[in-house]
Amino acid sequence: MRVALAQVEPVTADKAANLAKLEAHIAEARRQEAQLVVFPELSLTGYACGDRFFELAEPVPGPSTERLAAAAKAHGLYVVWGMPEQGLPGVLYNSAVLVGPEDYVGTWRKHALPGHATDLSGPGAFPDRRFFRAGTASPVFPTSIGRLGLMVCYDVFFPEIARLLTLKGADLLVGISGSPCFERDIFETLVKARAMENTIWFAYCNV
Repeated sequence: MRVALAQVEPVTADKAANLAKLEAHIAEARRQEAQLVVFPELSLTGYACGDRFFELAEPVPGPSTERLAAAAKAHGLYVVWGMPEQGLPGVLYNSAVLVGPEDYVGTWRKHALPGHATDLSGPGAFPDRRFFRAGTASPVFPTSIGRLGLMVCYDVFFPEIARLLTLKGADLLVGISGSPCFERDIFETLVKARAMENTIWFAYCNV
């Protein structure tokens, strides 16, 4: 399997600009014969949207999913990206979405939500608990290139999640994050640990 890790920096709250950027990288990944291209957490909108998440979130499938599914189909590859998902009215999820040549494949809703506020007056650097609800389903997605298990950012900190996906038959774990640069050593260590613990390949893409 040939995997492209597209470490793009999204334009905050500009879905049109970010969709164009993702489409361009999907085309480039295909030119390099990738079968799977992976984008970071919340790459559709950026992480620092605050209350605007409520207006930017979309159902999945929805307009952005359909557009990226069309790109995946046109180029004959699979795509994983992060976005704010609209569930029930007023309920948002920090989700990883998977599409491929056959169209929409599935969604992983981030399980572990950080809430590391610096003080009680604001959401702090990682405001997930302020805006998102935790996902509860733990699917593994069958594709023509293998069975994929997805994780979003803080999910990687918990060995139980990677273990569960491996036991459910994943051939490849895919983790996406929007983590700041000072956490690079932490994530690179954790990703290696999750791969070694489960004797499985792990593709990880940060912003």
